[in-house]
Amino acid sequence: MMQQDYSFTQALFSLREEMAEIHMEWLFLALAVGAVLSFLIRAHFRLFSNSISNRHALESLFPFLILTVTLVIMIVKSSLALSLGLVGALSIVRFRTPIKEPEELAYIFLCIAVGLGLGADRVVLTIFSTLTILVITTLWKLFLSRKSTRSQTVYLSIQSKKSDSGTLEKFTRNLESFAPSLRLQRVDSQPGGTIIVYILDALDQKILPDMMDGLRSVEKDATFHIVDAQRLPSL
Repeated sequence: MMQQDYSFTQALFSLREEMAEIHMEWLFLALAVGAVLSFLIRAHFRLFSNSISNRHALESLFPFLILTVTLVIMIVKSSLALSLGLVGALSIVRFRTPIKEPEELAYIFLCIAVGLGLGADRVVLTIFSTLTILVITTLWKLFLSRKSTRSQTVYLSIQSKKSDSGTLEKFTRNLESFAPSLRLQRVDSQPGGTIIVYILDALDQKILPDMMDGLRSVEKDATFHIVDAQRLPSL
């Protein structure tokens, strides 16, 4: 009986020491601030991200990631043994879903940085830095990136129902009046038609409607596909 009382007393003493080391008020404050910042980052990602795949799945991860990193840093910063244990635990983690776009990786790093800052009790610094990063990124997206994306490199695929020798020449001559740099990538001629693939460099986005009308004038029943070259995954 005395041994059980001693064990219970020792457990209470250890719990009191842990709570004194962690500072529960700072933990609750850090988690609350982390939740607010996570929703700001999530809203920024939803409005300005150019990612085209897994947007909802990625943005829903931000609050969980920030709060988890904050809690982990709060726990391990007061114990060297826990810090070493964390390094060992992370060494067995394997990510099987690759990050396809650098922009997604940047948002993930921002969430991790927010969690590290809040877990290290740098609340004011973390809030100021996060808001500054979001404001600068917003200005970049609204002004500089808009100017730089007026021209782009695209892949144009034409599926023609004609297989005569003059089909390629007609489409090429028409595109030369719109695209400053035109490269023929592929031609597949079949009995049922012809597939032609072009690479158009420095193409102004404003002329896309006129270019499509010009292609329609060559062959009304042809099928056209335009793909941004930057969106294609690297092989």
